[in-house]
Amino acid sequence: MTYNSTNSFAINILTKYNATNFIITSFTRLSQSNIDSYKASRSTQLISLNQNTIITKLFISITTKLSYHHSNHQSYLK
Repeated sequence: MTYNSTNSFAINILTKYNATNFIITSFTRLSQSNIDSYKASRSTQLISLNQNTIITKLFISITTKLSYHHSNHQSYLK
């Protein structure tokens, strides 16, 4: 009984306030907020990815220079 009365109440409200428009607007708002949150998380991921790439390149550069310096130093000692 409660289900039916609630259901008819919802239908009455939707009919009164133009159901199609209400549903489309609701879905549009949901979609837009999902898109916005996805963009925000994606940009954060891209920023952290760029930072990781820079750190990795820097690390490779430093270790390459150190190993090169070390090999030169070893050959000089021989």
